[in-house]
Amino acid sequence: MFLLIDGDDVGGRMERNLLRNDIAAFVASSNAIDAAIRSLAAVAEGIDGVQVVLIGGDSILLEVTENSVEALSTALMKSQNIRDFSFSVGIGPSLRECYIGLRMAKTTGKGKIVRFSEDAEVCQS
Repeated sequence: MFLLIDGDDVGGRMERNLLRNDIAAFVASSNAIDAAIRSLAAVAEGIDGVQVVLIGGDSILLEVTENSVEALSTALMKSQNIRDFSFSVGIGPSLRECYIGLRMAKTTGKGKIVRFSEDAEVCQS
């Protein structure tokens, strides 16, 4: 099973700094986002049954066991409240379903965790 974490509206924040020609704010935002993503990855790695597959940009791909999903979801939602940006999460049995869950989380309000199940053809948040 896979879980994909992605920062919400991070690209827009970075683009604003570029358009303002504000290199200091661009670098500061980039560093803050990187630190926040690495912190989230560390939280995830501390949960049994969770393996970090990839950290890149404002995203983290995790491989998780079914038993770790609830503890991980709870930890991520708690972390959501201490960051200066929100993130959305998709969960699914394959990379494809995981990505669909992520897209559903982002298109239905962001800052959500959505679990996609093709068998049930529903998304649960």
